[in-house]
Amino acid sequence: MADCITKNILDKNYTLGIAKEFEKERSSEKDFLIITNNSKIEKEFSNIILVDGDFKDVLKKTRDMVHIGYKMISYPLAASIRMMYSPTRSILISANPQEVDEISMEIIDDSIQKYDITMGQRNVDVRNRKDYEIIDYDLIISAIKENGFMKCINKI
Repeated sequence: MADCITKNILDKNYTLGIAKEFEKERSSEKDFLIITNNSKIEKEFSNIILVDGDFKDVLKKTRDMVHIGYKMISYPLAASIRMMYSPTRSILISANPQEVDEISMEIIDDSIQKYDITMGQRNVDVRNRKDYEIIDYDLIISAIKENGFMKCINKI
């Protein structure tokens, strides 16, 4: 019983230590750029590349940035087919270009092809744009938090 209590206390202290480290290391706006066409994100962040266009235009701009050395942090496609109809999209990339990342290049090029295949003759759902903006905002906030958490974990 005492061993179990000691283990739980140690686990709790370890978890608290990670949480404190995460607070210090979490992503700050200098760590990433957001490529977006979402007006909600435009109002909230200063480190954005604003795209005047639709989902595919955001993918193309991301591809252009990846080809000059930026690395993708978040996955460019939505997790569900329904989100592919969204007129808005935000993608997290590294703040500074380095050498070209082959994996990011392959992912973004494949994503554009998959988007074209999936959309086919379908129309973007502009009627529900505000709802899609809220969902996209929540997804990018989650990606920012996860990026900060991964930075913290990689230091341990």
